[in-house]
Amino acid sequence: MAARSRTSASPSPLNRSTRAGVEHWSQAGVNWNEYPDGCKRGRVAVRLTGERETVYVDRRTGREETTTAVRSWWETSAAPHFTTSSEGWLAATIPMMPSFAPAAV
Repeated sequence: MAARSRTSASPSPLNRSTRAGVEHWSQAGVNWNEYPDGCKRGRVAVRLTGERETVYVDRRTGREETTTAVRSWWETSAAPHFTTSSEGWLAATIPMMPSFAPAAV
């Protein structure tokens, strides 16, 4: 899309291979490395859980109360480089299937 915004609508080498796409971008004057990581690799949404301060109105007394409650929320960020490493982001985020977990000694 970045290169097509600067060139004609004719069929582009972007559909053939990554190398051809990068060459097409270069010819169009687009530097792929200047794009934010979220545009290059996409984004990930991760569900987080933690304690947060909550304000509510007590229906019995009509007073505003503040308390700490366990809440869940979603945070999005640029996708990291996905690797097959056991120390990588995917391994830390997605639990290992029991059939692949190391045997307990």
